[in-house]
Amino acid sequence: MKLGDDSAEINYVVTLPEYRGRGISTAAFKYSNSKLKILGIKNLLAVIHNENVASIKSFTRAGFVETRKIISIGPFNRKVDV
Repeated sequence: MKLGDDSAEINYVVTLPEYRGRGISTAAFKYSNSKLKILGIKNLLAVIHNENVASIKSFTRAGFVETRKIISIGPFNRKVDV
C-alpha cells in the first residue's frame, strides 16, 4: 500500500502451511523492496504482531529493522522498516 510519494507499507503476508520455512516470504520482501526502490519508494514499512515470530524472522532476514513498538487496538503492535 502506497503511503505517500516515497513510502509504502507491506500490509499482510500469508504463506501456505506446506511452504513455510523455505524462505519464500524473505525472498518476496527482498524482491519487493528492490522493485519499489526503482519506483522511488525510499521507506518500506510493515506492522508485525509481537507474537508473530515467523514474520519477524522473515522481515529481519530481508533487511528490515525494528524502528519502534507501537500500542494499537487490534492484533498489530510492532513497526519495522528497511
